[in-house]
Amino acid sequence: MTPWKPGGTMSTEGKRAYRRRTGSPTWRLVRYADDFVVLVHGTEDDTEAMREQVGEVLAPMGLRLSPEKTRVRHLRDGVDFLGFHIRWRRKRGSDKWFVYTFIGDRPIRSLKTKVRVLTHRQSQLSLEYVIVRLN
Repeated sequence: MTPWKPGGTMSTEGKRAYRRRTGSPTWRLVRYADDFVVLVHGTEDDTEAMREQVGEVLAPMGLRLSPEKTRVRHLRDGVDFLGFHIRWRRKRGSDKWFVYTFIGDRPIRSLKTKVRVLTHRQSQLSLEYVIVRLN
């Protein structure tokens, strides 16, 4: 696998397409604050090599990958990232595959619990108060 270089060797769609045509792996970094996901288009060995390279890049900064949070997953199984579930699925009614983003299970359960508490059938709260709290 070609080593990852700061500055973005995968910066354009054309570069990614060229690497795919030549059988080389490609990757994309998705980052938000101090959380990130590396999406690799290649083999499992390519993915493991990328994990090692990310660890090597983080080490001089005094950072390390958390073994509890660091996982290698296939997008068909889905990835949970910042309250969202990202998954590769076939579009209904076609043979095309797309990456879909759904709200994760935990945030939905939390919201349902909050709504259930505010709208309990035996609740003595005023309608105005419930509507304000729901909004």
